[in-house]
Amino acid sequence: MWPKVTLPSTDRNRLVVRKTADETVNNSTTLQDDDALKVPVPANSVWHIHCAILYNSGGTPDIKFSLSVPTGATYMLGIVRGDAASQINWQASASGALAADGQGADYFLLLEAIVTVGATAGNAVVQWAQNMADASDTKVLKNSCLIATRLF
Repeated sequence: MWPKVTLPSTDRNRLVVRKTADETVNNSTTLQDDDALKVPVPANSVWHIHCAILYNSGGTPDIKFSLSVPTGATYMLGIVRGDAASQINWQASASGALAADGQGADYFLLLEAIVTVGATAGNAVVQWAQNMADASDTKVLKNSCLIATRLF
């Protein structure tokens, strides 16, 4: 039996967000803010952002991800996803978007980031779009989640 773990509801060092509905984009490569996967980040702080992303996209459009952060903030972003050959692929970027395959089925990937916030507070927001514009639907699915842990 697993031990019971209770996180304090007033813990300002850990924020948890769960997506409660599917979100759809089609025929667009323009990165858009996710409706749910965002957290407020105060000035002069450092955060580890961990996202478990459930998505569905066809093989033509695929999907791409990035982050929007407050003015003056920097980040290093990475995604991890298994491919058809059951290999783990890691991509990282200090800016820009990272793409993942779609095959018209539900998939899972991990999006990880370290965000260093400067003098301006704001939100850290997961952004996503189709990697190639296509009339088919690309979706980030319900129960995707974001866990942000303050490091400093």
